[in-house]
Amino acid sequence: MTFTVEEKCLDLHINFPDGSRFACPVCGEACPVHDTREHTWRHTDFYQDEAIYLHARVPRVKCPEHGVHQVPVPWAREGSKFTLPIRQGQSPRLSHAQELYQDGLPNPG
Repeated sequence: MTFTVEEKCLDLHINFPDGSRFACPVCGEACPVHDTREHTWRHTDFYQDEAIYLHARVPRVKCPEHGVHQVPVPWAREGSKFTLPIRQGQSPRLSHAQELYQDGLPNPG
């Protein structure tokens, strides 16, 4: 995490441990990571002209049945450059993302 006072910008970097497994978006089976793609989203729900950017290495999994698919992230819609709004009282998407990326999925083997 970095904060630049002059630019009024907070950068959050989200990652996951090597060897993590994620659910195939088609069938839900825990699959190994095939590769990753770097993505950046701007969080628009912040104070006045200050910006928050989320940076993540988003995994693509290789499912034996369905092939290679990108894992959806819980904080943004597919193809969007902006995060979904986080409203007070909702379950925090970023906490879920942190848990997902720190733990991956349990290894079924």
